[in-house]
Amino acid sequence: MNGSRIPDHLADRLSECHGGSITCCAFAPRLAWAVSGGWDGQVLQWDLETGEATARWQASRKPLSAIAVSPDAQTIWTGDIDGYFSAWNALTHQPQAQELVHARPISGVAVAPHGRAWATASWDGSLQLWSHSGEERSQRGLRGHEDGVMGCAFWPDGKKLLSWASDGSLRLWETARSFVMHVWSVPGAKWTHAAIAPDGRALAAVCEAGPLVFWNLTLPDHPTLAWEPDEPIRGVFFSPDAMILLVVTAMGQLIQLTVPELGEVPGRRQLNLPIQAAALSAAGECVALGGEDGTLYLHAMEEWRGRSLFVTPTETIEERSTKGLLGRLMGQAALKRILRCSCPRCGRLFELDPDAAAPTLACANCQSTLWLTPFTMQGDSVPAS
Repeated sequence: MNGSRIPDHLADRLSECHGGSITCCAFAPRLAWAVSGGWDGQVLQWDLETGEATARWQASRKPLSAIAVSPDAQTIWTGDIDGYFSAWNALTHQPQAQELVHARPISGVAVAPHGRAWATASWDGSLQLWSHSGEERSQRGLRGHEDGVMGCAFWPDGKKLLSWASDGSLRLWETARSFVMHVWSVPGAKWTHAAIAPDGRALAAVCEAGPLVFWNLTLPDHPTLAWEPDEPIRGVFFSPDAMILLVVTAMGQLIQLTVPELGEVPGRRQLNLPIQAAALSAAGECVALGGEDGTLYLHAMEEWRGRSLFVTPTETIEERSTKGLLGRLMGQAALKRILRCSCPRCGRLFELDPDAAAPTLACANCQSTLWLTPFTMQGDSVPAS
């Protein structure tokens, strides 16, 4: 955004918006742009500098129900109520792939932070998981829920997938081998939304006609806390430093809750806008609200701009030249574990020493404080089954 002001809402300079409710929305990395999918089956791409829609295309003959953007901002994925999953080139807006993957509406599309895996959830009770490594690409179905799956999200380390369903359960899947690592269950709950803390140490989920439920995963017995909303919830998100929960309600209330106590932060905001969908930018500076009137609204989270961010580096094994002069001259190389991470605010790429990784580092470009997740420091942190 280069320090420019975020428009109060994106309809200020538009002659037209969606032809019906906005059903899903998402941000590109580093607030490059945003996208929205609507009941009219169209995708609108929005320039966040000017507040104008720069592109519009018909993605489906039926209403769209899910949308996501790849970490490199090159691909936009959409899902519709007929179960079709499509990939679009974010620059040309031309279709890259379209496939019928579910028998009922797609309720969610998720992409892993490293960009090498993505998943869909559906009312048909199943998930589909894709992954690629080099030239190889695989697709697998995940089954285990007894009712419609209402959404999915990758764990911050990209190695696990969380799904939530109308059967009252949330399931944590190990993506490499497609098995269930843990199940959280609340009898009678029909989960509609869920959020994972950026450090992987907490989880929140929303019932269709009931409370927001919070799990502190650092405690051995995983006790739950509940918070009762005034009206239905359209989205729940953790702040970049995992200290605040942002709740978006059906009439555009923005409510902040402290973690883990769930105490309400003073200054509840009421936008008085009927909202169907919501999304939070990667660094937490902005929340997008998809209105029933077909308009996409933006609200700047000014108080979150200075918060530190959790990052989970990606890991690769690469061939590196030996340090000695003789070894380099002779072309000698050795396999080495390489950790890389990028700043969610400015995109600056860092290479870390796996043996000397500190819990925090400062971005040399934008000076943001970056916290390395526990996955980097201690390996995978997974609730016991």
